[in-house]
This record gives sequence, structure tokens and C-alpha cells, in this order.
Amino acid sequence: MGKEVLVSIIMGAYNNENTISRAIESILAQTHQNWEFIICDDCSTDSTLQILEEFSKIDQRIKVLTNAKNSKLAYSLNRCLEYCNGEFVARMDADDISKNSRISKQLDFLQSNLDIDLVGSNAYVDSGTGEYGVRMVKEVPTKEDIIYGPTFIHPSVMFRKKAILDIGGYTVSNRTFRGQDWDLWFKFFANELKAYNIQEYLLIYSEPKEAAKKRTFFGSVALSKTAFWGFKKLNVPLWKYPIALKPVVSFFIKKFFF
Repeated sequence: MGKEVLVSIIMGAYNNENTISRAIESILAQTHQNWEFIICDDCSTDSTLQILEEFSKIDQRIKVLTNAKNSKLAYSLNRCLEYCNGEFVARMDADDISKNSRISKQLDFLQSNLDIDLVGSNAYVDSGTGEYGVRMVKEVPTKEDIIYGPTFIHPSVMFRKKAILDIGGYTVSNRTFRGQDWDLWFKFFANELKAYNIQEYLLIYSEPKEAAKKRTFFGSVALSKTAFWGFKKLNVPLWKYPIALKPVVSFFIKKFFF
């Protein structure tokens, strides 16, 4: 019999034909090889699904799911979780690149620190200009940090599958078509789970400059709704509730001043 899968890597994909091959190749190149890669295509209208199917023929560890209709990332990731066999689950996005030691380092950390439920990392940021920026995250985030915004780089994290399933996985709702990760972190800290960010750059995070310009008012409102929901979940003092309007305020500042 084959070796039992230790790590399940999950990814949602939608119209990523230009980037998804390099994302998958970065997983194939990992120094730790005891993994399965579960990818859910969310009704792509380009060649993304065909690319995924070709990779799944080459490597049987790659499993491809398809949604019946476009259902957004939270739904796709929950579908992936249903098929995970590993004790540990790593996130990946279809336009990012994992450094080849990422899975190994995060797995070693979780196996050595049994009180930690989730581990993330810093990331290089690829804005499409040819030069990389950096994004650093707090080493030991707390529920006090999460009210100001996500304290993890979502596609950099690895978590214990049981911990995430115990809090219900990703929330699928009208407000989580954006910010499904922030919602998850609120649930994470509300349930007294523990996290850590390795202070190494284990991911190249794609954040094209034009992507920020495409963000909508409705997306910002959705983020603020998630913030209000999360503040209530964490029993945040009422005087801090105006912080939840930060996404909407930020939208208007960028729209009218930049």
C-alpha cells in the first residue's frame, strides 16, 4: 500500500490560464513530496480547466473538482476540504508561487508545536512591475490584531484539518465573496485557536496594481459587514466598532485621491 497522505493542498481556480501552471509547478517542486493537491475550478471560461486536467493526467496526486455554477472562493475551498485526506491542509492560490521548502518548513513547525493550529509566513509581493516588494506579518497574531485586518497571508497558511473543520470551515454567504479569509480568522480566534507566522518568505504573492483598481464599493461594504460580524463574535468593545468601516473609508480615499 502507498504511504498515507500527510498534507492536503487546496486551491480554488477561476480564469487563471496565464498563471495556474507556474502555481502547480511550484507545488510539484516541493522538497516535501507526501501531499495531495485538490483544486476546484469555479466554472472558468478560459482554458484553466483544460490545464488542470492535463496536470492531473501527469500526476495522480492532483485531483480536480468542478463546480456546477460559479460559486466563489469560500464555496470552492469547502468543497476541497471535503476531499482532503491529510492531517494538515495548506492553502494555495492559482496566481501565486510557493517556495520549494514551504510545505516542509510549515509541516515541521506544526509537528513540533502541537499547541499551534495554524502557521503562515511572510511573502514576497509580485505587483507585475518586475520588482518584488515584501509583506511581513506579525509573528504571533492575537484576536486584538485581527480587528484591524487579516493578520495572515491567506495562501501562505497551513492548518490542522480538524481545527478548521471544528469551526465550520469557510463561511459561504453574500458577504464572503470577498474577505472569506478575514471571516475565517474571526472564527479562528473566537474559538481560542492559536497561530504563528514563520518569519521567512515562503510565498510569492501575486497582487497586480490593476487588481486594486478593480475593487468595488460593494466589495468594501462586504468586508465591513464581515468586520461587524467578527467584532460581535470576539466581543469587541462598542467604542472600537468604527474600525469596521475601514474598508469602506479606504475605498473612497483611493477612489478620489489616488
